Amino acid sequence: MEQDPLQELRTIRRNIERACEAQGQTYADYLSEVQGKYTERLIRRGPNPRLRAKAQKATDLGAIRGQT
Repeated sequence: MEQDPLQELRTIRRNIERACEAQGQTYADYLSEVQGKYTERLIRRGPNPRLRAKAQKATDLGAIRGQT
């Protein structure tokens, strides 16, 4: 029978937590250490720029309506 993917991840996390405790390290410290190793792989994105409608010129509107 296949194991639930979430249960598998929880099992892995618990194993890592036990290993950290044996080394006198907290799980959060371990995660920070691992994150530091892979900083070049992390994607840091800022907020998306706000969308703005383009201002239409009065002459463009007149041409669309058939008024020149």
